[in-house]
Amino acid sequence: MQTKPNILMIRFGTGLKLVGLVCLIVVAAHSAMSSSENRHSRSMPALQGAAAVDYLKEQGLYDSLISTAAAQSPFSFQAYLKASNTNAGDYFGFSVALAGDTAVIGAPREASSATGINGNSGDNSAELAGAVYVFVREGIFWKQQAYLKASNTDAGDQFGYAVALSGETLVVSAPYEDSGSTGINGDGSDNSVNASGAVYVFVRSGATWSQEAYIKALNPDPLDQFGFSVAISGETIVAGAVDEDSSDTGVNGNLYDNSASGAGAAFVFVRDGTTWSQQAYLKASNTGSGDQFGQSVGVSGNTVLVGARLEDSNATGINGNGGNNQSINSGAVYVFVRSGAIWSQQAYLKASNTGSGDQFGSAVLISGDTAVIGAPNEDSASSADQNDNSVLDSGAVYVFTRTGTAWSQQAYLKAPNAESTDQFGRSLAISGSIVDGWSAK
Repeated sequence: MQTKPNILMIRFGTGLKLVGLVCLIVVAAHSAMSSSENRHSRSMPALQGAAAVDYLKEQGLYDSLISTAAAQSPFSFQAYLKASNTNAGDYFGFSVALAGDTAVIGAPREASSATGINGNSGDNSAELAGAVYVFVREGIFWKQQAYLKASNTDAGDQFGYAVALSGETLVVSAPYEDSGSTGINGDGSDNSVNASGAVYVFVRSGATWSQEAYIKALNPDPLDQFGFSVAISGETIVAGAVDEDSSDTGVNGNLYDNSASGAGAAFVFVRDGTTWSQQAYLKASNTGSGDQFGQSVGVSGNTVLVGARLEDSNATGINGNGGNNQSINSGAVYVFVRSGAIWSQQAYLKASNTGSGDQFGSAVLISGDTAVIGAPNEDSASSADQNDNSVLDSGAVYVFTRTGTAWSQQAYLKAPNAESTDQFGRSLAISGSIVDGWSAK
């Protein structure tokens, strides 16, 4: 039986998705992000095949695409994807998701005021409203299948900031959406709570997409940014609210005290048939102001990872003392597991070489019993010495595995050519035994 080739999808600068053994590359590119709001899109010609490869080589980009998987499988260039309504500054490629023959690409600064599916993309009257594009592969050819907008499109919402895809279900976030509604399918039109955030669920039947749900946190507050991160596995969605302010800890605590500014939270939603409901409200076991729990989320079956990139404990390894704040912005990751409908924290993960400013947990992935965690501001020069701190913000990736209920660190990964500010580990992908970390360059 002939098998289909698998795909590597890359978002230059901050994201990538890896599926199976890497054979073909699909590229979604935008300018590398800086801390400045004055950003410009990279201008690239519409090229296919060998011409596109030549262009990438001229720009010094082609070699960077060839990861460690290249030694196991040769690459060939298949397609260069562009939005159907390309405009400067749209940030097409800011978020990506891939499943089978479907590629989803977010453009959170796209400006159309259209709503719903395949609307008018040409008006540009809603600055930073955001859009998502769905592409499908037929044989070796790719085509755009859908142009998705929020049901309540508004300027500044940044729909498409994060995307996640599982089978025929797509999750799209708009962390700067402003509605004050709560729960599932509320009123999205009031704009009374600035940047409270929202999550949208779309489903596909055949080649037709429709919106299935509009999801809000039960405690929307200004600047919570619900949907800053999203993940999906089967009938379970996890959404991070990176600047949520409750000081509670653990699972299903008090949502409303708002005494820990920027502590962060994560929310778990489940689907029964076509109906979504909130199943859990997750907080860190050592909630602290400014920790940004929910910066990253991952889900696989009954296990959820939540990253808190600005957590401050100087603990190392598994289940250490999270009660001190002696390693500022070192970062942490929390593992939650589900039994029936009940969630509990299983582990508190820290780097083996915890250091101030490393931001361990900026990116997380989980596949079965393997967790991959990025620390893009880690400072060592190589994997030979984790503690030399001589290459500022070069970045590192950590691999943890679970046996039974016990977690252990299995690997500490560095780029072979680590340089200052590379931020290796800002984005991650895993498939089988292949782990790929991507830098901000």
